Amino acid sequence: MLKKSLIIALLAAAVSPAFAAPRDTEMPFILLSKKDLPALKKRIETEAWAKKRFEQDILNNDARDGSCQRNLFKYLVLGDQEAGETEKKILLQFINLPTLEKDTWDWQWHHADVYQHALRYDALADLLTPAERKGVEDTLRKFARWGIEEEPLRGFASYGRHPGQHIAALALRDPRLIRGIFNAKGGMKDTLDNVLDGHFMPDSVNHLNTTWTHLLLWCLACERLGLDEIGFGYVGKNGGSVKGIFEGIVKTGLPRMHVPGHGDLIGKATFGQTLVTPSGDDKKVSFPWQIFPSPLGAFSTTGLPQRSGWQVASSAAYYSGDVTVSRMNLLLAFEIVHKKYPDIGLGYFLTQQRAKGDDKYIPSLWSGLDPIDPASVAPPKLASLHAPQRGFAMLRATEGDAYWSSESPVLIMNMNRGYRGWAGDTMSIHALYAFGRPIYLQSGDRDPWADQWSPSGRAGNSVMVDNFQYGKRVQGMRWVTYTKYPMANAPVTSRAAFDPLVKFVSARSSIGEIEVRDREGKPVKEELAIFPGTTFERAFMLTDTYLLDVFQAKSTEPRDFHFILHTLGEAKPDNPAAWQASTKLTERIGPPDPQNPGFKYLDEKSLDPGDKPWSLRTLQTCALPDPAKSALGAAWYARQVGVNITMLGEPGTTVFTARPAELERKAGAKADPFAEVEKRPEDVAEEFIESSSLKPGEVGGVMIAAHRKAQATTYVTVHEPFEKNTLKLKTIERLLQTENAVGVSVRGDAGIDDRLFVRIGDKPGEVATFSFGDESIAFADRAFIRRSPTEIRVSGPVTGLRLKVAGTPRLVLNGKEAPAQVSNGTLIYAP
Repeated sequence: MLKKSLIIALLAAAVSPAFAAPRDTEMPFILLSKKDLPALKKRIETEAWAKKRFEQDILNNDARDGSCQRNLFKYLVLGDQEAGETEKKILLQFINLPTLEKDTWDWQWHHADVYQHALRYDALADLLTPAERKGVEDTLRKFARWGIEEEPLRGFASYGRHPGQHIAALALRDPRLIRGIFNAKGGMKDTLDNVLDGHFMPDSVNHLNTTWTHLLLWCLACERLGLDEIGFGYVGKNGGSVKGIFEGIVKTGLPRMHVPGHGDLIGKATFGQTLVTPSGDDKKVSFPWQIFPSPLGAFSTTGLPQRSGWQVASSAAYYSGDVTVSRMNLLLAFEIVHKKYPDIGLGYFLTQQRAKGDDKYIPSLWSGLDPIDPASVAPPKLASLHAPQRGFAMLRATEGDAYWSSESPVLIMNMNRGYRGWAGDTMSIHALYAFGRPIYLQSGDRDPWADQWSPSGRAGNSVMVDNFQYGKRVQGMRWVTYTKYPMANAPVTSRAAFDPLVKFVSARSSIGEIEVRDREGKPVKEELAIFPGTTFERAFMLTDTYLLDVFQAKSTEPRDFHFILHTLGEAKPDNPAAWQASTKLTERIGPPDPQNPGFKYLDEKSLDPGDKPWSLRTLQTCALPDPAKSALGAAWYARQVGVNITMLGEPGTTVFTARPAELERKAGAKADPFAEVEKRPEDVAEEFIESSSLKPGEVGGVMIAAHRKAQATTYVTVHEPFEKNTLKLKTIERLLQTENAVGVSVRGDAGIDDRLFVRIGDKPGEVATFSFGDESIAFADRAFIRRSPTEIRVSGPVTGLRLKVAGTPRLVLNGKEAPAQVSNGTLIYAP
C-alpha cells in the first residue's frame, strides 16, 4: 500500500503546479495559527467586544455547536488542560477507525467526516504519548491515502468525506500526501478546475454549505505552510478559484425581502433541494417561511441575528468516530473570505447582521477580523448574470448598488444542466421575484414512490411532453429511474444581452448522442434530448414592469405539450363562469408509474379559449379566515401582490388551473417509508393516500397549465407582477410570428408603449427583415423599442426600421442618437 501511495502521489505531483515542500511551520496551523495565539489572548483581555464574544461563543458550554472547536480554543489560547483532555479522549477513539471501504444502504455513510480529528491532532499533539501520536498519525495517513486512491465519493460539492480526508493530509504536513490529495480525482485541484464560468460548482450552485469549512481551512493552512499556490492562489482551467466561488455567491444574490417577524432577508439563488410545497392540510397550516430563498446575508438588524461561528452537522459524526461534527456557518465563512478579499463586498452582508444595539458588526474570534463599521462598506454593484457553462441566468430589471433595495422583477432561468438533487427543471423559470417576494417558484409536487430529492417533472415552470416525468423509486436495494425524461445535459446553446431598457436571455436545445451500456455491457449510442425527438427554445425579455416569455417546442411527431407555471396564492379569473370543472389535467400528467395510489389534482378547472388570447390573474391571498392571525401578518396580504398572465392565442389551446395535489400518509404510516428498503414499491405506494379534503396552506398555491397537441408550437406569454391588485398593462398583441422571429406589442400606463422582437431558430445572429402591417424591422438576435412623443428608444442589433410615429421624435439606438427621417407619419432608419 505504501509503495502504491508513493507512486500515485509522485505521479500526481508531476502534473501539479510546481511548489516546494511545506515550510517548517509549528503546530497548530489549521484551525488557529500558533504565531497568532498571543495576540488573540491579548485581544480578549483588552478589547471589550472581543471579551464579550469570548464569553458568548467560547465559554458557552451549553451549546453543542462547535464543542470541539471551543475546547481547542480554550486549550490553545487559555491553556485549559481540562478542555484539551476532553478532546484528546475523543481523538484516541479515532485510532484504527476503518475507512468505510464498502457502501452501505444507510444514507449516513456518505456524510462521515474526519476533519475534526485532524484539528485535534494539530492542536493537541503535545498531549500525546509517542505511541498515541503514532496511532493517530497512522490513522490520519490511512484516511489521506484512502482519499487519494480509493474514496468512492469524491469532490467538494456536498459531502464532507473527501474534504475531510484533505484536512487529514494537511495535518501530517507530509508533502507527498498534500500533493497527492490535491491532485487526486475529485480533489482540490479537480474541484477548482471544474468550476464553471469562473464561479459555480458544476452540480449545485451555492451548495457548498457542508464543505466551505474544509475549503477555507485548506487554504488558510496552505497559506501558513507557504503553499498558497495550491490554496487561495490556485486558479482552475475555467478561471475557478476560492475567491471566484464566493464572488459567485454574491452574483446570485437576491434583493432584500422583508420577512414578517424576522427582519429583512437578503437571499441567494440555489438549485436542487430548494423546492417549495405551498400547501398544508386542514388541521395544520404549513409554515410559510419555506417560500423564501436561502439567506445570503441572513436577517438584518430588524430581525433575529445569527452569530458567526459553528453549527452542528448532525449526520457527519456517523462512522467518523466523533461525538458531534460542527462546521462553519455562512457568516464565519464570509468573515474569513472578507479578511482575505475585501473587494468582493462581503462586508456589506456582514454588517446587515449586526445585533440590535450594535453600531458595528462584531465578528467572531476565529477570523481575525476587526469590527466593521457599516459606513466603511458599500453594497456590491450587481449586473444581470449569464452563466452559459453552468446553464443558468439571472435577469435583474434594476442593476448596480440600487439592486439590493429594489422591488423590480428578478428572473432566475435554469437551462438544462443537471445538478445534485436535479428536479427535472429544464428550460424553466426557476423563480421570479418582484415587490420583495416570490411570484413563481418550483412546486414541491412529488410522487409517493419518488426519491425524496427528485420531485416530479410537474414541479417545474416549463413545458412537459407526453407525461414524461423524471423520477426514481426503490427496486430491490437500489434507487432506479423509472423514466429518464426530461434528460439533463442535452446540448444547449444560450445567448444574452443586458442594457438599461431590457434584459435578454435565450437558450436553445438540440439533439445529441450519448454512449450507454446495454444489458450485455456493450457500448451503444442513444439519443440525448430533453424529451424524445424534441427540441426546446426559450427566450425572455425583462423590463422593470413585465416579462416577455417565448417558448418554442418542436418534435418529430405530434406531442401533448403542457406549458406549466406554479405561482403563490389563488386564481382570480375575470370570467369565472367560463372555467369548468375538469379531470383532464390529472389524466394527462398524473403519475406515470403503475403503482399510482389514486393521484388527482385538486379544484381542477379548464378554459377553452379557442385560438384567442387568454389571461389569468393570480393573487397572493391568505387562506385563513382571519389574516391578522396568519404567520405573515395582515400587512403582507394587504399589499395584494400577484401576477397577471397573458398568452397569445393558438388553435387547440386548453388552459387548466389546479392546486398541486399533496399525498397524505395514512395514520400510523412511517415518516419515511423508504427507510425499510425490503418493502416492495407497491407496498410503499399503498401507505399513501390522496386527500381530497386537503386545503391550501396560509399562502396557498396554484398551478396553471396550457395544453396543446401539436408537432410544433410556440407559447408567447407576458407575465406582469402587480401590487394593490392593479395592472399597468392595457393591451398585448402579436405583431409577427414566423419560424424565425416573434414580435409583440405591449402598451400600458406609465409611458409603456413597447415593441419586443426575438429571433428564434437556427440562425439568430443573421440580420433579417420582418414586416408587420405598414411597419418593418431589420435585426438579429433581439430588439426592443420604447416609444414616446419625443423619442424612440431602441436597443439591440437593429440595422433598419420603419415605424409609425406621431410628430417628429428623435431616434436613440443603443444609447446614441441615430440618423432617421420622418415622412408622412413614418420614421425611417436605413443607414
